[in-house]
Amino acid sequence: MGNSVDQWLCDKILEYVNDDKHKYAIAIKGAWGSGKTRFVNSVLAPILKDKNKRLVRVSMFGIENADELYQRIGAVLLRIEGDGENEGKVTKVGRRVVGNVPNFAEAAMSFFGISVQLDVGMKFAVDVLASAKHVLVFDDVERRSNAADDLSLFGAVNELVEGRGLKAIFVIGEGSLVGEAERLFDYDIREKLIWRTYEYRQSVDSLVDSMFAEFRQSSSCVDIVECVRVAVERRRCVNVRALLKARLFVCELVKASVLSDPSVYCASLRFALIDMLEFVLMVCQGEGPEKPVFPEGNGNRKFSVELWQAEQEYARYLELPCIDAFFCSSKGDVEVDVDGDVRAYLEKRYPNSDAAQVIQELTSMMSYWPAVSDDMVVPLAVCLATVIRERSLSCALIRDAVTFNMQLLNFGFQNLVAKEELVEACVDVLERDHWGAFEFVRYHDTRLSRGAEIESILDNLKDRAIEIYSKGIAREVAASICDVSQSKTVIDVLNRLLVSGLQGIILIPPHLLLQAFDNLGPEGQEEVRHLVYKSDSHIGVGEEDKVLCYQWLSDLRQLLLDDSSGDCLAMVRKRYFVQNIEEMIDRYVATE
Repeated sequence: MGNSVDQWLCDKILEYVNDDKHKYAIAIKGAWGSGKTRFVNSVLAPILKDKNKRLVRVSMFGIENADELYQRIGAVLLRIEGDGENEGKVTKVGRRVVGNVPNFAEAAMSFFGISVQLDVGMKFAVDVLASAKHVLVFDDVERRSNAADDLSLFGAVNELVEGRGLKAIFVIGEGSLVGEAERLFDYDIREKLIWRTYEYRQSVDSLVDSMFAEFRQSSSCVDIVECVRVAVERRRCVNVRALLKARLFVCELVKASVLSDPSVYCASLRFALIDMLEFVLMVCQGEGPEKPVFPEGNGNRKFSVELWQAEQEYARYLELPCIDAFFCSSKGDVEVDVDGDVRAYLEKRYPNSDAAQVIQELTSMMSYWPAVSDDMVVPLAVCLATVIRERSLSCALIRDAVTFNMQLLNFGFQNLVAKEELVEACVDVLERDHWGAFEFVRYHDTRLSRGAEIESILDNLKDRAIEIYSKGIAREVAASICDVSQSKTVIDVLNRLLVSGLQGIILIPPHLLLQAFDNLGPEGQEEVRHLVYKSDSHIGVGEEDKVLCYQWLSDLRQLLLDDSSGDCLAMVRKRYFVQNIEEMIDRYVATE
């Protein structure tokens, strides 16, 4: 069985089932989604079968009275006893039962091939078929109808237990569906029927091992199951339904080539996978990260550790778009690139560098800032200043590096980087990676204030970054025009810019886009047209950018109309492109 909780509970249930002297019921109680039903179906049922017992599981969801209860019990008994040594007995019972149970008639007649004649209820089937070999399991007890006649309902169960000597197990949820009132047993009913209640609480280790053990890979330097376990512990997620959803994502994750890439630093990969799995669990529990909003009100916005941490979490989540794409089918045909997202996340958050390590340690320290001593901070401050001066940062770490450097300076720590030197160093980092500068500007800022001085530095860097990536992207497209072998570079650029919708696409000067378009073959031209047209619906355009987008589209339209180069079909493609652009322009005019 491999699960100490399951084994212990099975032993207790077998003791109960084998007790012929006492007539009582027992209950299994556990949190909603904790795996009680899975335990009953996948663990308990096979154990009972090995002991020549048959489990009769009945859901009490929506049930109102004893008649409905007997219908459900009888339906299960007829199904499980329909084959084998009791087939003839079941057929005889079926002839007498079905006539008084309309909802069951059609299914029974189809299954048994019998006619309906006598007026006998389903209780008769239960009386005839139920025996000492059957163990009744009543699941979803708290989900019975709000209008349920509990006296009739549980009186019927009491008759089966005390009158017939059958064994009955109630499966009770504590804290049922969110938004619904929790429904548990009435005290008198509980006292009358149930002798013992067993808590069902699986340990994290047993839960993870039972659901994810198959994903261990000898070819990977990272233990996926251990990463899942850490993520589950951090998120305190013991909801089996959520874990089953997460398991589907892990099935995709283990296919990623990054797991067996020898060039990837194992410790960094482990950290990245744990981050990813934490976000997966949050989404599966309906608690995916959301953009934090600063409380409304007058006065200065002050730095808040809690909001800062929420902002960090949200930013990291957005850097793993495969999670949202995997679980949110409403997004349409969004590509799920788990391998690519993990590699990009590693490059941004866990590069093999001192900068990533010091930022990570300072970030962790923020969660218990009041308890931190100077002796703990000084070595990290020295290391932070060093990586800034050596320009060994990535663009993704600039925002954190600026924040920590200036905060530590404000706290009175020495040997950190002065404002002018800090800006100069960060600009150098941005200039060597214009796509990193693009991501720096795209950061989903929550407008959480870090103080006026820090905000002014970040605003300055944002302006410089826009200038840097605008020139860098133009250079990249221009270079592709000069080199025929690189003609498809513009398609790669468009795909990367598409994350910002049309606001990203307009970073390519219209005349350069047209030249690149002319250099491409039919398939490439069609892809450029499709990407530009798609950009307008990919993400909304803010009011402040509508004028720029409108002007860019108008300029591109006129250039296409004026351009007479190309063969007959190339001109057809250009006219089609112009029609698409005019549709886009009309939408902007209509919204004015």
